[in-house]
Amino acid sequence: MLPWNPWSTLDVSTAKIYLKELSDQFKRTQKALQAWSQADTPNIAFDGIVVKGISESLRLEWQRLIDASADDGREVEDKAKRVVMALDDFALKFARWMRAAAVQADSPRGSVAMWEAWERVESAFMPVNLSLPKPVKYLVAVANAPREQISREYGWIDERCEPDLVKVQEEYETPGKHFDKETWTGPALKSYYANINRQWSERIGSRKLFFSTLNELNPKLTATLRIAWEQNTNRH
Repeated sequence: MLPWNPWSTLDVSTAKIYLKELSDQFKRTQKALQAWSQADTPNIAFDGIVVKGISESLRLEWQRLIDASADDGREVEDKAKRVVMALDDFALKFARWMRAAAVQADSPRGSVAMWEAWERVESAFMPVNLSLPKPVKYLVAVANAPREQISREYGWIDERCEPDLVKVQEEYETPGKHFDKETWTGPALKSYYANINRQWSERIGSRKLFFSTLNELNPKLTATLRIAWEQNTNRH
């Protein structure tokens, strides 16, 4: 049977959820995952063979990451929403696997669905790298690009939804007047975040703390609570 040790209570703040904090926990989780991948243990008998099971340290780091992203009663930074939604799915698949593994109905190594969901979490943590546009002076003087095109590329649109050619001219004459690479958000990135916010608005409810509230529970009782939690999510 999968080893089942008490879970430590996690101190999960009620403050806003920031991508930076989730990323810090993700790094700790990846470190535990790497250590588990390189280890030969724990070895657990399952279905007539010996299987390398998920280690307690890895399981705990996954649990910490899931509860760190639990947003019930908490605001979520826009940049963190993609990660929280990916963790919604992983939390459910992870809980389903633990419920099954506790009664030897699934491999101690983890389910296919769980690992696929984890890959999506890893992808969600990858930075969104969108290239910066070339300087306006270069686009005008060297590339001879139409100013309407430059305006749209930079996202400079006036109140009539027309290309703001005045900004293009001012940026050409005084580089940096309207463009700061540290704070600039281009049309593609705005569209990306708009899509994330649309998905967020379609998300059913918020995710409550789960793992941090379960301490020293036996597998059967824990499985029962997981069923209730899974049904209450009503998300998948």
